[in-house]
Amino acid sequence: MATTTQVRRWWAHRRCQRGIPITLLGRHGVLVAPGTEQLWRAFEQTLLATGYGLASNIGSHRNCPAGIGGKTCEPSGKNCSLHNYDLAADVDPWAFGNPHFRRRFGNGWDFSDIKFTEEQVRAVEAIRTTQGSQPFRWLGWAIGDTMHWQINVPPSDVEVDWGTVPDADPPEPEKGDEVLKRGDRGHAVTWMQQRLLNWNPDSLPRFGADGDFGAETETAVVRFQQAHDLDPTGVIGSITATLLHDYAPTTVPADVLRVGDTVRLEPGG
Repeated sequence: MATTTQVRRWWAHRRCQRGIPITLLGRHGVLVAPGTEQLWRAFEQTLLATGYGLASNIGSHRNCPAGIGGKTCEPSGKNCSLHNYDLAADVDPWAFGNPHFRRRFGNGWDFSDIKFTEEQVRAVEAIRTTQGSQPFRWLGWAIGDTMHWQINVPPSDVEVDWGTVPDADPPEPEKGDEVLKRGDRGHAVTWMQQRLLNWNPDSLPRFGADGDFGAETETAVVRFQQAHDLDPTGVIGSITATLLHDYAPTTVPADVLRVGDTVRLEPGG
């Protein structure tokens, strides 16, 4: 099982970023790292299927620079909690007082002290990704932090094996979830090229964001995937696209919008 230090390295690009809100165990606005939504949905379905019920409270996001134990979350990842990456959830943190049972009471706690049952913990630990990895780690075993669940896999290994989830109800694939690959052309390619340039201004030195997914763009995508611990396919699928969203331009490139395009304005935008 990966250490927390390794998880920080895998997800270094998410440090101090704000995640996306989901509803988890009845709680709204739980912030999670983009790309992990399926994992948390599997987590929720497993707990509900084993009788956990809805949560009274869930703590997920922690604002930087606040790290572990009041220390500063440093750029290297030192002193950073996985809450600084939106990779952890404290479920019902105060339902039974101080959740750090082992630290407070030694080895005296057992499952009668907390809301989770051993069956529920084991069921979540039995969830697997399609690569066979265990995506969730519970800190109740290690340090008695019985409220704390964390993602324990890299961004390239977040697809759920729904056969390992009790009463599985996998979400339908999002409509319009397209793959961009070499040979494609158009506005979608331009938009993704601009995000590659925001990630690394030198990634497309010859042609820039020209809307043509050629050899230069393919090489840039491979390098982006390698930098983010993804399979370097050179193809922009849903996981790569999700990570590229972190590098969205603050303004729309002039060559993305043309006369005749339909634009939807959001309130206040």
